[in-house]
Amino acid sequence: MGLYVFDCIVVVFDNRFTATDVAILRSCMRFQIPTLVVRSKSSQHIQQNLASDMGGADADDDDAEEDVPDVDQRMESARARYVQDSREIVRRDLQAAGLPPQPVYFVDKDVLVKIVRGGSASGIDEKALLRRMFELAPPQVDDSDESEVTMSVGSESQPEWQTDMSLSDKLSDFELDPVAGPSP
Repeated sequence: MGLYVFDCIVVVFDNRFTATDVAILRSCMRFQIPTLVVRSKSSQHIQQNLASDMGGADADDDDAEEDVPDVDQRMESARARYVQDSREIVRRDLQAAGLPPQPVYFVDKDVLVKIVRGGSASGIDEKALLRRMFELAPPQVDDSDESEVTMSVGSESQPEWQTDMSLSDKLSDFELDPVAGPSP
């Protein structure tokens, strides 16, 4: 399969694991390659939960006049339900496949892009996912001049590659706490 050449494997899914996802996770477990399980489209799924909570598209116009705190509470409830339901789906799918449980990172592409480009965005686990990826992927060394090289994921004005940047420099770029994991 050739998976041994990777520092880690990121398995991204939308609703459910596919047979291919399970095969990749099994191979990674066999060859002791770290894996990160990522549920994508988080904002979209949370919005769907929120719409469902509010009665969907057929909801009364009275909902538009509700207090902001109530909308915030509903949003937080939809987010919590999404995270809880997703964790249960992953736990069940991993168990059915005979695989050990593992953390799930919940991300949204738009939030992830903003963070990587150096912007500020609130998400669920985007920063924790980036931190974990940097932890698992050691800095690359260019054999030609023996300088450490890592990929830059800062602002668009920075060159694609930066030299002599340590992992701690990258973590501070993302204001990441090196101890925290995915959101509880």
